[in-house]
Amino acid sequence: MLRKFFCWIFPYALIIVLSGLLWFLLSLFAENFNDIESKDDIIRFVKKNHDKLIECIQQRESEALEGYGIIKSVSESDDYIEFYCGGEGFASQTNYCGFFYAKNGNMNALCPNIEINDMVAKDGGYYWQEEVGDNTYFVAHICDKFYYYFMHF
Repeated sequence: MLRKFFCWIFPYALIIVLSGLLWFLLSLFAENFNDIESKDDIIRFVKKNHDKLIECIQQRESEALEGYGIIKSVSESDDYIEFYCGGEGFASQTNYCGFFYAKNGNMNALCPNIEINDMVAKDGGYYWQEEVGDNTYFVAHICDKFYYYFMHF
């Protein structure tokens, strides 16, 4: 009887347990790569928290906003302050989104290598697609010097 268990039942039970474990691990792994926020949620967040955002920017404390609400990380350059709000995908099929504060008001502060003339008006903003490849960039004005962005690489 014990021999029958190890020869027939144990392998099937092991396959079922390992399949369940694999499904569980993959669902955890996939969850870490799919934390993107919607365009509407980001725009709503910026408008609702406009005063706090401006206050932190003016006091040069924008890094303190990291982890605040939907903001996952903050990075600053000479031309902009980027507020990353999530992404999804893996490797060459990855999307990123968030908003940025353009210090000079330029909507292309985040991607200065993309010419505004190469962008097409679409969905309340401007859209760019790489001629050869699948890289895309979308930017839309929210208010003041704040802009929503979505990138695909």
